[in-house]
Formats: sequence, C-alpha cells, structure tokens
Amino acid sequence: MQYLEINITPVNDETAQIIVAYLSEMKYDTFVEEENVLKAYILESDFDAMALQEQLDIFQLKHTINFMAKTNWNAEWEKNYDPVIVNDAVAVRASFHPPIEGVYKNIIITPKMSFGTGHHSTTHMMLQFVSQLDLSGKTVLDYGCGTGVLGIYASMQGASKVIANDIEDWCVENTLENAAINDVYNEAYLGDLNTIPQEIKYDLILANINLNILMAQMNVMVEMLLPGGVLICSGILVEDQEKLQKCAEESGVKYQKSNNRLNWLSLYFVK
Repeated sequence: MQYLEINITPVNDETAQIIVAYLSEMKYDTFVEEENVLKAYILESDFDAMALQEQLDIFQLKHTINFMAKTNWNAEWEKNYDPVIVNDAVAVRASFHPPIEGVYKNIIITPKMSFGTGHHSTTHMMLQFVSQLDLSGKTVLDYGCGTGVLGIYASMQGASKVIANDIEDWCVENTLENAAINDVYNEAYLGDLNTIPQEIKYDLILANINLNILMAQMNVMVEMLLPGGVLICSGILVEDQEKLQKCAEESGVKYQKSNNRLNWLSLYFVK
C-alpha cells in the first residue's frame, strides 16, 4: 500500500492539535510534529485533495505532498519520540528508553500506525483520569484502542478484565503486542461495538475517539455500563463540550468533571 506524507506549515502546538483533530476524521492515521511542521500520513486511495485544502485554508496553512511507497513507521516514530510522564503516576516510554524513575507505573509502547503514545493531549488527559481510579476487580472497555495504552494502564490499576476494540486491524494487532510486552492479558477485537462480547457490562468505558463517533455511539456505550459505571470520553475540542455533554446526559449518564489541555477536553460521566 502506498502512503502520502502531507507536510503542513507553518504550525504551532495549538494549531497542530486542531489540525490533527480534523484530519483524524478524514482517514489520516499517523502524525509527526516537527518544528513548525506537521506531517500527516494517509493512504493514497483515501486522499481527498479538495477536502484537505478546505481545512487548511481556514488556518491559512500551506502543504506539500510526498509519495511514500514503503515506510518504516517505527523508525520514523523513534526519531521523534520522547517518554511521556503524566504527573508522577505513569510514564509511557519505548523499549529503547530506560525505566523512568519516580513514577508509579511504566508502560512500554511500540506503535505501528496506531494512535496512543501519550503525546497527544487527549491520551494524556485520559491517562490522568485513569491514574485517579482504583480499578481493582473492575471490568473495563477500551473503545477505539489504538496502541492499547489506556487498557494496559487500566490492567495495571487492578482491572480484572479489559476488553479493547478498534476498526483498524493494525491497532488490534498492536494492542495485543503491547499488552504482552507489559505482561497484561487484555482481549482485543476488530470492528465496532457489535464485535465485542455482548454479555459483559462494564464498570468503566474509555473512549478516546472523536466527536461524531462519540455522539453516534453514546446510547450504546451507556447501555453497556453497569449502574454507577464511569464513562470517560476524549477526542473533542473545548467548543464541543456542550454538544457532547447534552448527548451523554440525554443517554443516561451524569457529567462530573473534565480535563482541559491545549484546547482539547476529556469528560468524565457516571451512570
């Protein structure tokens, strides 16, 4: 399969985060931030030049396109990857990094083309929330798992059963590989929420996706929660809070609190 590398300039941290949010909904699946440049990767067959230009025009950004027949994604990632430390609770690092001292847990992640190394604000905030939870004996769903980092952390926090799912096959493979690296035994399924075991109800659902999917699947997620269960959502911008909060509360959960980081939100609900 042939990928395109879209080099977008000039960007700062805040602009890059916003552009990533838009492009993630347009089938771009990997992003690398460099100084003043955001590199976005997409299958050539999924590329829509007009749609890209419309988004970039809003922010007065320019772009160039490179064709990439074969890419060593891990090598690209390693060149730009530093460990991520969330408070003093957890560090997300690669296998080539030494253990991070002074944190409660170290998670080793080796992504393929999967989202979830902790660098993005949404993943960072989700990890913050999970760090505050005692999940001993709890059942957890990692919906839209990416690298599986959230489900892995849930297992480390004591969850007795963690199920993950994603619509991309490499995410499911990557989740299982990363779980094994971290000595946890999470399950992972390919597909939407209908593909996971339907008889299980959850104490916690972690959904770091995007606004459209969160709203479309809100009723289903709430139905899968046990009474008193927690739903933590991210992947939305600050200006979308009212819209998602209203959808969630109409579906049967109550808003409790939120995290805000670089114009991104993570929302915490209880059934």
